[in-house]
Amino acid sequence: MSERPGSAGDSPAAEGDLTESVMPVALIVVATGLYSRFLPELVATARTHMRGLDRVFVLSDVEPAASDIVRWLPWGHLRWPLPTMMRYRAMLAYRDVLLEHGGVLVYVDVDMQFAREVDLRGATGLIAVQHPGYVDSNRSDYPYERRPASTSAISPGEGERYYAGGVQGGDIAVYLDACSVLASWLHDDLSRGVMPIWHDESAWNKFCYLHPPQRVLTPDYCSPEHEHNAAARIIALDKDHNLVRQVGRGKVAAQRARHYLRQLGRAPARLRRMLSRTGIRPTP
Repeated sequence: MSERPGSAGDSPAAEGDLTESVMPVALIVVATGLYSRFLPELVATARTHMRGLDRVFVLSDVEPAASDIVRWLPWGHLRWPLPTMMRYRAMLAYRDVLLEHGGVLVYVDVDMQFAREVDLRGATGLIAVQHPGYVDSNRSDYPYERRPASTSAISPGEGERYYAGGVQGGDIAVYLDACSVLASWLHDDLSRGVMPIWHDESAWNKFCYLHPPQRVLTPDYCSPEHEHNAAARIIALDKDHNLVRQVGRGKVAAQRARHYLRQLGRAPARLRRMLSRTGIRPTP
């Protein structure tokens, strides 16, 4: 019995019969700056628990340790939150490399670990994960971007689920097409000095609202470490966000963020200069 499009599943049986079409699976992660410290454990646990895994693509400013499964995709480090805002641009910069691999591509935040079997082979569309913080929430409580000025905005009364940004993917061609749209939305916001409330996660939720994912996975695929969920398949590690993001704290951090956004709004050329360090060519 095949999985109903848009349904949730937390076991291989619930996710459909994969025996007829088993495709290779690749992970892709962004591991720049201090986030690179999480890469070894992510790779080790993924090798143990992810079925069909044959490649981990690593977008990083530092070449990872030699490995038969890891492929380095050089990518520069930027000040937070640009590393996460630019993840879709980063993947598109290596679109041809990724398409050559074929199969299924799954993005995971690098500060995660696999804890139980994960089988995402055979995906024919997009894969999304229900956000663990909003499974039983009312739609009015979903933290969608609501400001009309953002391309990620979802109007009040709209939206069916709230998805986690830290685990997503699907059929590699379908997912990269989605990345192209998401990258253009985020670039448009940045060029106008608009920062979506939850960065790329806001854009991902807007896209999934307009184009419902074919497979929706339970929060066990993005379970916070502090919840000690025995059923967790992928764990989001607890950490000091300000430390690994290399940002200041309190009033100083807020002042820097406001100044940064003002600069982007007044001078789009500044954004172009920053992006040029990573090899990104902003769209006209």
